[in-house]
Amino acid sequence: MTSADHRDAMERCIAKNTVFCACVGGVFAGGTAFSPKHGGIGFPAGRPEYRRRGIGSLLIWEALSCMPQDRGMFVHIYPGVSAARSLYLSLGFREDEFIWQEGQGYQTLLLSPERLKGIVRQRRNFSAAGGCL
Repeated sequence: MTSADHRDAMERCIAKNTVFCACVGGVFAGGTAFSPKHGGIGFPAGRPEYRRRGIGSLLIWEALSCMPQDRGMFVHIYPGVSAARSLYLSLGFREDEFIWQEGQGYQTLLLSPERLKGIVRQRRNFSAAGGCL
């Protein structure tokens, strides 16, 4: 996928209100897109100076809470993106197939419906206890 393809996909997600962004002091710190229709999360992005602060985890939690609870979901990660891989694995995603497409490879990670329900319950409990984004 080219940079133009990514930009176009993000613009479509913004138009559909399927993007979460986090700002710190008015500065974009990170964001992610999601698709309840397809059961996927994509395009996680975080500015380097805001990484390792839990922003990515909260964005993913929010995206997961918008997903249908009756089916699993997936993410695709590219080799060399170890922060995203570690984050998804810590949430209970498991490794699935490695795919080569148009000269690029990526790993599919899957989350079971049961684990998704558990994460959403945990997120609701966090919010009810006074947690915030």
